Amino acid sequence: MQPDQQAPSIDRLWHLTKAIEHAAAVGEWEEAARLATERSPQLVALAQAALGEIAQQQTQQRTQQQTPAMLETLKQIHDIDRQIAHLARGAQSALSTEYQAAMQATRHVGLYQKVARF
Repeated sequence: MQPDQQAPSIDRLWHLTKAIEHAAAVGEWEEAARLATERSPQLVALAQAALGEIAQQQTQQRTQQQTPAMLETLKQIHDIDRQIAHLARGAQSALSTEYQAAMQATRHVGLYQKVARF
C-alpha cells in the first residue's frame, strides 16, 4: 500500500488546523479540543508516512516534489499550534481570574445573607 493511501492528506490536516485556529480565536475551546483530538492521530500518521517515504526513497522525483511542500505545511501547522497554545494559556488565565472573582462575589453574597437575617 502506498503511503498516500495509508496517511491522511496534508490538505485535510491543514483544514483541521485552520478550524482549530478559528475555534481558538473565538474562544470555542471545547470545539478546538475536539478538533485537535481528531487531528492528532492523523498528524502522527502523516508524519510517519512522510518519514517512511523519505527512508524508502520510493521515487526520487516524487520525494523531491512532495516532501518539501509537505514539510513546509507541517511547519506552518506547528507554528499555528504554537500560537493557539499561547491563546489557550491567556484564556485559561482569564477564566481563572473570572472564576476567582465569581467565588469572591459568592462569598460576599453569603455574608450579606447572614447579616440580613439579623
